[in-house]
Amino acid sequence: MKPEERQEFAQRILTDLYHERYIETIFNAEEEKYQKKGWTLKSGLWSPWFFNLRPVGATPRIVSDIAYAMNHLVQDEAPGLTQIVGIEMAGVPLVSAIGLAHGPGCQLIPYAYTRPLPGSKARTPAEAKEALKELNFKYGQKELVEGRFEDGDVLCIVDDMVTDFGSKLIAKSILEFEMERRGVRNVDIKHVAVVLDREQGGAGEAASNGMYLHSLIKFKTDGLGWLKGVMLPGEHELISDYQNNPQKYQDEKLQREVLEGVSRARLK
Repeated sequence: MKPEERQEFAQRILTDLYHERYIETIFNAEEEKYQKKGWTLKSGLWSPWFFNLRPVGATPRIVSDIAYAMNHLVQDEAPGLTQIVGIEMAGVPLVSAIGLAHGPGCQLIPYAYTRPLPGSKARTPAEAKEALKELNFKYGQKELVEGRFEDGDVLCIVDDMVTDFGSKLIAKSILEFEMERRGVRNVDIKHVAVVLDREQGGAGEAASNGMYLHSLIKFKTDGLGWLKGVMLPGEHELISDYQNNPQKYQDEKLQREVLEGVSRARLK
């Protein structure tokens, strides 16, 4: 797929995601609690907007578009790719759709997916590695990755989005653990593909760990420009300022001011 064609697809997908409320802001959130409080991300950062692709199956047209574009993305940017691996939960339906995508240039791609670490609430790569050390696999215990692998596989981890890259490193550790346990050798686990990159440090963290982050939508670089005529002016201004300086908005006083201002505007 040519870069300009992928950009056109990405722009259409992003606009549809916003209209269907898979991208929510404190301006358009359906639930009152998010209108009043915003969101706290897994990274611990407060945010006035949130991306949730888990219920996207309710809009199969968008799923089809994402699958088509992502099938091309992983083919184009992960040389020698042999399989895609979804991160539970959002990545699981994604890899099945991507692997089976139809359309010009699409290829069938084998897929697998990770499972949660049993009995663990690991939220950081370091905690995950410690949890993996403590695992004692016995006969009949469920595997941590559902799929089949061969020596020399080139894998691409797939998820809906990336903020700080932590969950991707956890998935990599799980895959490395499983490959060693199964005796599968020389597996390449350097590639990660996401539908949306919040551009809040994920690419840099990937690079510092010798990995490559591939994203269909770069929210700060491209996405905000695409949404300028779609969002309300004040909404676009706030989300743009937040993306340029998320740390500024970690001040609770400023959060209250922003939320109260949006609440007043909603009542007019």
